[in-house]
Amino acid sequence: MKISLTRYGFQQKNDEPEVDENSPAVQKLVDIVRTFKKSDKYCRKHTSYRFKHVLENYLAGITNREITYVGNGEFIKAMMIAGFEWKISSPNSPNAIFKISMDSFKGLEEYFKCV
Repeated sequence: MKISLTRYGFQQKNDEPEVDENSPAVQKLVDIVRTFKKSDKYCRKHTSYRFKHVLENYLAGITNREITYVGNGEFIKAMMIAGFEWKISSPNSPNAIFKISMDSFKGLEEYFKCV
């Protein structure tokens, strides 16, 4: 069965549309994650689901609450566009892990407390 990247993450069923890489949320996320530092090792401490919540809270603040929701799949797509290596975090999981340095989140620590 084909695995699709939907707004909710990786899905084996095909009843959800694929993530639109041109959506405002994805484009804003791409701008942010392009500033992140890549790593040689996968960050196993947090999955895409945790990171998406952190950036969701951050985006709500910088967009004056214009963007208050970010889908897991939208975050994953943004990381792909920005060139981060990724893999599905575990079999049948909607989440991904990335080769990203946690140093990328310096200055965003307060948003980790919100999730």
